[in-house]
Amino acid sequence: MSGLALVLWLLDAPTKAEDIDFQKLNIEKFRAKAARLGRDPASITPETLREEFDPVATWVEYINRLTSLPVGLSVTAYSLRHSGKSGRDASGCLSGLWARLPSC
Repeated sequence: MSGLALVLWLLDAPTKAEDIDFQKLNIEKFRAKAARLGRDPASITPETLREEFDPVATWVEYINRLTSLPVGLSVTAYSLRHSGKSGRDASGCLSGLWARLPSC
């Protein structure tokens, strides 16, 4: 997604249940997940989805996904960069990272 598209999406992102057209959602996808989680799939309707919509949880998940990618890439890059340094043991940089953590 380009930067402009992201900004436009954020300006139009749902903040309350009334912002979502629940009739356009693929209800079968939600029913399949409910069945996997042990919930009665027949109980999933547009009305129950509307009642259970939580904008705070939606935004927390969105921010989590945005931040986890750069953090994961940074840790991977650091690990790859420092794993081949001479003078280190065979376990690579992860043991070095572990050694740098403060003890509790």
